[in-house]
Amino acid sequence: MSVYTSPWLDFGLKTWDPFVVIDSVLDQVLEVVSTCDGVAVELLGSQNYLIYVNCSGTLKPFTGLTVHINDSLSGKAILSGSTKISYDCLNDPDVDKKACEITGIRSMAVLPLRYNLQIIGVLKISSQIPNSIKEKDIELVELLAEFVALAIGSLSELSTLASKYLMSHKSSLSDNADSVASEIISGFVSQILAPHAKSKYEKRRDVESLFEDNKLNIVFQPIVDLTTNKLNSVEALSRFNTDPYRSPDLWYKDANEVHLGTELELYAVGKILGFLDQLPTEISLSINISPEGILTYRLKELLRSLPEDKAERLILEITEHVAVDNYVELNSTLNDYRKMGIKVAIDDTGSGISSLTHILELSPDIIKLDRSLISNIDNDPVRSSLSSALAVFAKKINATVVAEGIETQDELDTVKHLDINLGQGFYLAKPTPISEILNSKLIS
Repeated sequence: MSVYTSPWLDFGLKTWDPFVVIDSVLDQVLEVVSTCDGVAVELLGSQNYLIYVNCSGTLKPFTGLTVHINDSLSGKAILSGSTKISYDCLNDPDVDKKACEITGIRSMAVLPLRYNLQIIGVLKISSQIPNSIKEKDIELVELLAEFVALAIGSLSELSTLASKYLMSHKSSLSDNADSVASEIISGFVSQILAPHAKSKYEKRRDVESLFEDNKLNIVFQPIVDLTTNKLNSVEALSRFNTDPYRSPDLWYKDANEVHLGTELELYAVGKILGFLDQLPTEISLSINISPEGILTYRLKELLRSLPEDKAERLILEITEHVAVDNYVELNSTLNDYRKMGIKVAIDDTGSGISSLTHILELSPDIIKLDRSLISNIDNDPVRSSLSSALAVFAKKINATVVAEGIETQDELDTVKHLDINLGQGFYLAKPTPISEILNSKLIS
């Protein structure tokens, strides 16, 4: 299959290609199949290779990847003309394991794309968690595959239509051609897609901009040994340089909505690990990560290269506030990391039922008491009693307790009285660049 070239390239507007329409459709596939986190269109190229032409979700970074028709599940779907499913890719002889390791795919379904009675490629839905593909979703995805195939097959007609639309506004294209074209194409896309799809497309574009250089900064909040008033460890936190400024929780919320939450997490993890060498060897580094992020192959790639002395200083702080469907898989993965010396912490304990379930199921090394428990703990016997009970429970399972969100001297005194020896909060130290951590009086 020849490489598609858009007539829009005559205007030098390489960003605004009709393929954005297909991308938006793929985003809708992820909306329909909530158990999947990636989707891709693979088209037949030369010499029996399949090319990842359009990708969304966790497969977005792999646009342009090629796999051979004879070695892949996609190829088997094309040769058989039928849908193929792999529930556990790393243990399935029919899949291209190297490609699965690269992309992090652990389960997937592949559906042939037909146009004019010919198979032109496949639509792939995937997850970085095994056994995520549900057969009940396949029938609906097959209907979407028909639409995707029709859209791809008709791409030349769509391109012509879009070019005419752009040509009708050519008089508007002056010195600010790119921004004008952006508005025009957004209008064009909104006429083809549902309004909520256009909104999501724009949100995705904003989230993708966070991966640009200098958009993500890492700051560190000290966790203090309350018996010595010295630094015990630091928690790494994301800060995004955007105008207007938005809090990290809002950016991660948007990223999850457009299926880039795990991508953004892992991007931050990669940056955070680079600071390990700058911290004193006796200081541990805590990294926030969701259960979904823990189960990804790419996190394993980032961590398994760490030497033992660095791995032993690392803490994976589980941040998810919703229930985990498969604790067996999560526990198995965490145990692999524990064998490397990495510790496991449960964040926000006391803020909801999910954090307590995490403790019971995962037996963490560290339990972090949420700010909602610590706030006004000096005047609230209920908060004090619950925190005390959790501290006693932690000792029985050989876990360490950290009191988060300490903001007053009275809260600090009460936490100490409850025999909680590690604290974190604005009263002790605010999040700060690593240079200020290294010059802090908290370091011996």
